[in-house]
Order: sequence, then C-alpha cells, then structure tokens
Amino acid sequence: MKIAQWMILAMLILTGTACNNQTEITSSDSDLVSNEQNPASSQTVGFHDTMVEVTSVHDHEENLHLFEMSASEIASGWTTFRFQNSSHTDHFFLIYQVPEEAIEAAEQAGEPLLDHWFQGVTKPFQEEFNPYVRGDIDYGTFVDNLVGSIFEKGPWFFDPGAPPMGGPGFTSAGFTSETTVHLEPGEYIVECYVKDENEIFHSYRGYAGSANCH
Repeated sequence: MKIAQWMILAMLILTGTACNNQTEITSSDSDLVSNEQNPASSQTVGFHDTMVEVTSVHDHEENLHLFEMSASEIASGWTTFRFQNSSHTDHFFLIYQVPEEAIEAAEQAGEPLLDHWFQGVTKPFQEEFNPYVRGDIDYGTFVDNLVGSIFEKGPWFFDPGAPPMGGPGFTSAGFTSETTVHLEPGEYIVECYVKDENEIFHSYRGYAGSANCH
C-alpha cells in the first residue's frame, strides 16, 4: 500500500505550490502533429536526451482542457518536455509510470489505457473531491473516501503503485516551461490537476494523455 504517494499528490493539489522556470512565448497557435506525421517533432537535444513539445489548448465550445504532444512514442532515457501554455489559464502536468497490472486490467476490460486510468483514478478523484469542496465533509474524510474509491476501481495505483516521474510545474498562460526526466521503457500517463472556476480538475475535463516509452 503506497498511501504516502497519494498524500504527497493530494498536498500538492490543495496547497497549489510548485516551482518552474518560465519564458514568455510569442505564439499561442502551435499546430503539433504526431511523431508519425512529423518524424522531426521528437528532437534530439543532447547526446542522451530527447525533446518532446507539449502544447495546451482549450476547446471553448466543449469546455475541454486538452494538450497535444509532438510524440506519442518516446525513446527511453533522458527526455526534456517543453510545455507551451497557449491557453488562457495556468496549467501543469504530472507524469506517471503506469504499472503492468494497470495495462493488463485495461486489456481485460477492453478499454484504452487512458480511459481505464480515467475510470480508476481521475473520475474517483473528482467525485470524491466534490463533497469536500462543498463543505459537506472534512479533509480527512475526503482522503479516506478517495483512497477507498481508488482501491476499489484502480487498486494498481497503490499496489504495486504508479510512481510519479515529475513534470513541468505551474505554467502561466502565454509562458513555457521545461523539465527533463529519465524514463524507463513502459507506458506513461500525464495529467493536469489545476482546477477551473467551478472546482473541476482539468484532468476531468480532458487534460490528460498517454505515451509509450521504448
């Protein structure tokens, strides 16, 4: 049971603290395509590391917070993520390494991995947070309910665990940030936990994605 992993994440979300280096960008309309469409989009920036461009977008009609990655297939090793926030609000993303148990569970359920993650982690997160933000329950009850719900719907998140690998910190609208992480071969999920004006997490609105590292 890896309760400490969840508690650290919950503290990050509720306190809203992060550090990042930001640089103002001049364009908010990047048109990123997959690595298959543009082999140069995953760029080598050093002898051992690769650059992956990530751009945030906001679908105003559907009120969805989305991001586009320049590559869904990434070589293992050191990878630099350059996060360009072209939306009107703050964002960040956290990278999780998906355990094999989650991949197998998604296959058994006949669901795409990202959908299975949403049902097992993202959706319970929002559903258990709602009564807390309304003032119906205290923080301790929120955490207990959340852990119980995830153990029921996505037990692999705690056992064996989905270790967080880092990611760009809070990035203001119109700015970029970069972070470099070391990724082993496997599947990864990225999510944004910034909330909108209605206390809805961006990940619940669609700000999530996946990548395969080989």
